[in-house]
Parts: sequence; structure tokens; C-alpha cells
Amino acid sequence: MKLLNIFIVRGRIEDVDFTKIGDDVFELKVGKCKLAKSGIHDILKPEKAFCPYAIAVASIIQEITGKYVVLSKSEFTSDGSITKMKMYKYAII
Repeated sequence: MKLLNIFIVRGRIEDVDFTKIGDDVFELKVGKCKLAKSGIHDILKPEKAFCPYAIAVASIIQEITGKYVVLSKSEFTSDGSITKMKMYKYAII
């Protein structure tokens, strides 16, 4: 995904893996992130929050596929994050 490459080239994230793990289900793993390295994950201890890079990826997927993308809350580590996302044909209310 070109967007992820832009973040990688600019040194914002490293060790990124975007994997299909099921039917219309994907996982974004960010191994190293400048935001995490700044200590923000430790300071905010985010719960029920989303990695900003996952939000950007989900937005692109939704625009390209025309499907709705739902994010699971991100699992934040001291170095990065893991976020699962699922695509749906219809909006879930």
C-alpha cells in the first residue's frame, strides 16, 4: 500500500505488516512508531482507541473498495500497535 510506504520512507513507522487474516478481515501491525517512541502510549494508556495509521489505512481501503471498514480497538505497545479491521458491504448501525 503506497500510503504505508510514504510513512515508512519518511521515518514515521518501521516493521510494518498488513495481512489478510480472513474473509474481508485484515491486520495492521506497526512494529516501530515515532509516536510510540515519544512515549505517548505510556502517557495516555489508550483504551478503546485507534492507531492513527490504522485510521488512515482504513480510510484508503474504504475509498478504494467502496466497502465500509470497521476497526477493532488498537492494541498499543511501547513500540507500536496492532489493529484489526473488517470490511462490510453495508453500514453497521
